[in-house]
Amino acid sequence: MNLTELIEIIKLDKNCEVKPANKEIVLPTNIPNDLKEFYELTDGIKLFENEAYGITIVGREGFIPTNKYLFSEDDVNWEELEKEVCNKWCLVAKVDEMSQYISIDLTSERNGQCYDSFYETHSLQGDSAIIAKNFTELVTKLYQNKGQHWFWLQDDFEKLGDAYDEPISENKVEELDKKWFDFTLKFVEKLSSNNDDWNVLSEKEQELAALWKLEMDIYNGGFLQFFCNWGYTCYLNAIRSLERMKAEECLNIIQTQYKIIQRLEGNEEIKALWDLPKFLKEEELTEISEVLDRKYWGNKDNIIEKTFKTYSEFQ
Repeated sequence: MNLTELIEIIKLDKNCEVKPANKEIVLPTNIPNDLKEFYELTDGIKLFENEAYGITIVGREGFIPTNKYLFSEDDVNWEELEKEVCNKWCLVAKVDEMSQYISIDLTSERNGQCYDSFYETHSLQGDSAIIAKNFTELVTKLYQNKGQHWFWLQDDFEKLGDAYDEPISENKVEELDKKWFDFTLKFVEKLSSNNDDWNVLSEKEQELAALWKLEMDIYNGGFLQFFCNWGYTCYLNAIRSLERMKAEECLNIIQTQYKIIQRLEGNEEIKALWDLPKFLKEEELTEISEVLDRKYWGNKDNIIEKTFKTYSEFQ
């Protein structure tokens, strides 16, 4: 789900208040694109104000350096503070009564990362947890939270590191991509060397081989290419992998795509899987390939990280 869609959903929630956009206040030029989109659509949101952990996403006027919001002129040595990286963090959400604040990083190396800026630990190395990798993820989780708790303090929250951790460079991302590719490819090769007999592979090996096929095809030609190339068994193995990794966004997308083509099951005119697209309605093709494929391409499930974490015994 993209940010625009999420805001439309929040507008319909009687427990939240979406303020109308106010474009009179100029924003910094180095803000992330999704935050820029947010302020084009609204000037702040109150999420579940009457709940124990309700929170306000600030409007343009409140979008200022977190340090300036939290500290008075006499509280700190501003000349020294201006040299600190935290001076590039801006306030993006707050609950003054609980001294709970959330900052977003505007540095080029970590642009868009969101941090726990609880008043007593704000900007302290080792106590500035990354709670979301981007603004859209932050808003999504705060809304899903329904004001019941702080999601980043729950036992099932996947730790993302600290604001002062070394940022992942493009080279490191490429290295991680290659590591994932080589890791999962081993199981595709094992499948291929056994005449594509899935039964030769263990359950988890089946999942990894199917995951490789899913990722390779869906980022190349989309879901229809994946399904028509590899079929229902591969689809089921991929589903099982996403379920095991708790990659809920990706799982929901491809299950929705499958439901669209499922109506063609038993159609005797279909002689091969690649006949499927010929029998889909134009609106169905659009939904699968233009809407849902694009959602998958923009998913926030962190498949690479979850793969290594979930299937660590194979490394």
